[in-house]
Amino acid sequence: RHYQPGEVNAQNWIRQELETLGCQTSLFNYDSGADVVIGDFPGVTQPEKIVIIGGHYDSINYATTTGNAPGADDDASGVSAVLEIARLLAGNSFDYTLRFCAWSGEELGLLGSEAYASYLASQGADIVGMIQLDMIAYRANGDSRSVDFVLNDTTPSLNDFAMDVYRAYVPSLPVTS
Repeated sequence: RHYQPGEVNAQNWIRQELETLGCQTSLFNYDSGADVVIGDFPGVTQPEKIVIIGGHYDSINYATTTGNAPGADDDASGVSAVLEIARLLAGNSFDYTLRFCAWSGEELGLLGSEAYASYLASQGADIVGMIQLDMIAYRANGDSRSVDFVLNDTTPSLNDFAMDVYRAYVPSLPVTS
C-alpha cells in the first residue's frame, strides 16, 4: 500500500534483485511515499533510445484503508514478470537501453508512472517502446486462458508485433485485444 512502510520494504527488495541481475539501479522520488525503482541494462550502440518494461508493486485492499494489501495478482504478478525478463536478458548486450521499472503509487491513480513519464518527457528522453505488465496472473472464474492486450494510448505497429510474437511462439494461447 502506498505511503505504508511495507511499500518501502518492497522498493528496497526489488532494487536489490535488479542489482543482483547486473542492472544499474536508481530510485525516482516523486512524493512522500515509496519511489519508482529503475534498473538499466545500458544500450551499446544507441543507449539514448530506451525500451521500458514495467509493473507496479503497490497494492490496495478495498475492505480497509489500513493494514495489509497483499496484491499477489495486482500486481506482484507483473513485477515478477519484470524481474524474470531482466533475469532472462541479463548478461546480454543490446543496441538500446532496456529499462526495468517498478512503479509505486499506481493504485492511487497511476502516481509513479505518470510522474516518471512526465519527467522523461521534460528531459526529451527517446522512449521507443514500453511494455506494461499488470495483473498478468489474474483469471476470474469462468475465464479462459488468454493473453489480453489493452490497446488504448498505444502504438498499433508495436501492438501488432507483440501479438504476432505470442501467436508464433504460443499458438495454443488465444490473443485478445
